[in-house]
Amino acid sequence: MSDIIVLTEAKMKELGISAFIRIKDLSGFFDPEMRRLWLMYSVADNCEASVWWIGTEPDILLPLADPRSKWSSEKENVRSFQKEVERIGSLLKRLAMLIDPRARIEIDYPEKEEVQGREVMRAYDLWNAHREEGKDDRLSPFLSPDLEKSIDSFMDMVFIPENWMIGICHSIWRLKKDILRDAFHIDWKSPAERHPHIIYD
Repeated sequence: MSDIIVLTEAKMKELGISAFIRIKDLSGFFDPEMRRLWLMYSVADNCEASVWWIGTEPDILLPLADPRSKWSSEKENVRSFQKEVERIGSLLKRLAMLIDPRARIEIDYPEKEEVQGREVMRAYDLWNAHREEGKDDRLSPFLSPDLEKSIDSFMDMVFIPENWMIGICHSIWRLKKDILRDAFHIDWKSPAERHPHIIYD
């Protein structure tokens, strides 16, 4: 059974949820298998925010927790985290336009009071409930240079180069692979997959 919770003030405090991104789909952008929503979740979760839950009715809701709050004072953290939340919202809109230039997505940042009473589901449960096991995706091995350049530019916006650490390449490649597979049906192989005898940091 899926793990569903109702957002109450006490539950939000317990889970450390301090901000929300609400996504309104005005053009039928999201597919029934939730692949595009999963990509948005993955982008948000690769930024400086923790995303574990997703609401789907009447619109998409991503509750976000600030993982940095454990080691920084609350006062200095509130302002910087809200800035990161807005950066994530901008990235999600860019991702939608990258996947489908006709996409019409509205994004806003509701206050806690606006979302109290909303039901949200654990992201992995939502994904597993919609995923079709063993589906033949008929992936293409061809990736045009223009599309790869656009995807790589987007990766630089998600993973800000000045924040890179050892091993970040694997997170970048994993997200790039997911976007190319789930949004463009392209079977892209990372350098680590193409050269398994080389250790990448």
